[in-house]
Amino acid sequence: MFTEQFNPRHVIIGDVITAEATGFHIRARLVHDDVTDPRDSDDYNGRQIKQWGDHEWAFVGVVLSVFKRGVLLDAYATQRFGLTANFPGGTNTHLTTAANEMLDEAIERGKEVIGFLTSIH
Repeated sequence: MFTEQFNPRHVIIGDVITAEATGFHIRARLVHDDVTDPRDSDDYNGRQIKQWGDHEWAFVGVVLSVFKRGVLLDAYATQRFGLTANFPGGTNTHLTTAANEMLDEAIERGKEVIGFLTSIH
C-alpha cells in the first residue's frame, strides 16, 4: 500500500509517490491524459468544460512502474487514465486510491518479468 499520497489540493504532471511491497519498489506517477475530453460526456456542465479548457483542471493517468533492487522491470506495469486532477471543489484523493487499487497488478507484472528473465539461458 502506498503510504505517501498525491497532494489532495493540487497536483502536477510528473508528481510521484512510492511504495515498497513484496520485495518490489513501486512508483506511481501522474501523466497527462490527452485523450479524455469532457465535451464527449454528459457528466460535465458548460462551466466545468470552460475551466478544463482554461487548464484549471485536467484529466490524468496514474502509471505504476515496478523495480527490483534498483532495476526497472517495467515502466508501464499498469495504468489507469481518465482521472480528474485539481477538479474545482474536489480533492485528488482518488488518485492515490487508484494507485493502491493497481498495486497488486504491478507486483504481478514484476514477478512475470523476473520469471521471464530467469528463464533465459
